[in-house]
Amino acid sequence: MTNARGLPKKEVRSRNKIEQHEHEDQADARRVVPVDETGNFFNSSNRFPVDAIINISDIDTPNIVNVPVVTANNEVSQVVPNNTKKFRIRLRESQAAVIKFCFASGQSGSNYFTINPGSQYVEDGIDLVGKTIYFQVTKPNVTVEFLFWT
Repeated sequence: MTNARGLPKKEVRSRNKIEQHEHEDQADARRVVPVDETGNFFNSSNRFPVDAIINISDIDTPNIVNVPVVTANNEVSQVVPNNTKKFRIRLRESQAAVIKFCFASGQSGSNYFTINPGSQYVEDGIDLVGKTIYFQVTKPNVTVEFLFWT
């Protein structure tokens, strides 16, 4: 059985009992503060050294291309602007059409990547030169939207 404090009823408190006080620092606790190799504290004028890879992108020029596709399941091509760093592909219309695309002529019907209805494909962190996207759509009279960043 325990009392309201959660202690057994017959427990005796004594000075030898270890007590924990929530907001008191222990005298033997040591604070650790990082310093540089000469013992100086890091601050706004003595920065903490960081080993990192920083990728500053020079993407600044958007290029929008809208390609009307009149016939379903017929391969169409779109040249990718040189030095493209990022691109997006999607279908403008909300029809349940699928885009099948690839990077080799004649393979958009057999060896392709699928963009499902309502979705888009985004490629980032690239540097394309001399590439063409070959694609076909499963419904006629739609527009495929490309957004290229160079």
